[in-house]
Amino acid sequence: MKSRARVMTGLCAALVGAAATACPSQRAGGDPEPSASQPSPNASILPHPLTPKAELLNDTQLGRRLGAPDAGGGDASPGGPNVVERAPQPLREDEPAPPDTLQGQVAVGVSLVANWQWHGVPAAANVPQANANAISELRDSTGATVAVDISPLGRMRITLTGRSFPLPADTEIRSRRGLLGHVLVWSDGRTYRVLPQGALRALLEERRVDVTPLHAGTIEEGKSGSMLGFETSRTEIASQMGKLTLEQALVPGAGAGALLLCRSLVELIGITPVSSACAENLLALHAELQWPDGGKLTFNVTTLLRGQELAVENLLVPPTSATFKTDELPPHTSDILLSRAELRSLRTRDTDVAVPQDSGAPDDGVLAVNRTNTLQLLLLDGIPVAWVPAQRELHVRGTRRGRYVVSWRDFLGTDVAPPRTLDLPARVAVGENPDGGSPVE
Repeated sequence: MKSRARVMTGLCAALVGAAATACPSQRAGGDPEPSASQPSPNASILPHPLTPKAELLNDTQLGRRLGAPDAGGGDASPGGPNVVERAPQPLREDEPAPPDTLQGQVAVGVSLVANWQWHGVPAAANVPQANANAISELRDSTGATVAVDISPLGRMRITLTGRSFPLPADTEIRSRRGLLGHVLVWSDGRTYRVLPQGALRALLEERRVDVTPLHAGTIEEGKSGSMLGFETSRTEIASQMGKLTLEQALVPGAGAGALLLCRSLVELIGITPVSSACAENLLALHAELQWPDGGKLTFNVTTLLRGQELAVENLLVPPTSATFKTDELPPHTSDILLSRAELRSLRTRDTDVAVPQDSGAPDDGVLAVNRTNTLQLLLLDGIPVAWVPAQRELHVRGTRRGRYVVSWRDFLGTDVAPPRTLDLPARVAVGENPDGGSPVE
């Protein structure tokens, strides 16, 4: 496509300047493949056939096409743009990440605000008592939003700012060029855990650090477009797990940090992070993940600020003086996302409802029962209410008596139960009965 060619021509010039300011090289290691945590109880991923060699560009070929050093390699080596960069080092979950040698107090880069948008979220129940203003405000305030800092020195920090993630607010995912994988940083910055490459999917979908097998997949170039004032190029990456459509733009000042955002997105569909779909300075502004059963999840950048002064200490991978953990996740106080006052605000008043026929129904709110083997999110009127762990139940108190639309889903949208209109209080379950009987009650 001509538009893709224009993007790549501009990228060549931008990369030459970016290479001169790259950070010092890191020691590359011939480390073994990263180890996995205890397998997920519902893991059933089959090997995916490798893409024919003719359909893919390897990292060296991509670098030649862009007129740059190895586009998938490690931390930049000093000595100018003609120096070949070292291979990236896989992180292991049972070993601390190598110390970060990035110097200085401030780095100029790009800051983004983006949101994850779920598809197929049901509307609120059409009843007179529905509080339309409160429902609208809660939909906005519970969105799965993130703040992303991108440094041309090859660092990225994603901060989970929204309430709908299965991890506490302000948890960070940091990435560094030269390392394959990420570090998960507690909100206070004092503790971190290594996420080996392939672990992001299970982290968001199951709140586990299991490793998804990664493969090359197939890559096709699509039509050009524009977003936020930038010309974009479209790339479609397919694997057995699903398809990812990326819209990326040449954003001056993003440098090697742009590569890291792309790597995080392709990892969610089981694609290797050194995919040729990812390159320096090409920043993902929109991504759509589609699953074989029809589910869909969208990543959309809503705000892009260039020339931002980023504190280097907030970009280091791993954080300086942070304690390394091997078997923990950031602590959270509750899986219930809304306060009782917020739940009560969904209706203007109580409504007379039929006496529950289910002997297990509570006197107040919802007794949410998850019979599946994965983490499930309960929604009322399309608003995220609570995360319910696998094979557990959770009592959500505070709703007024009345009629609501109840639905279940996982974070990525691979498992979405049909919505149901129910009178609360009630017991609501997702998954098969223990005796193999009917599904969702």
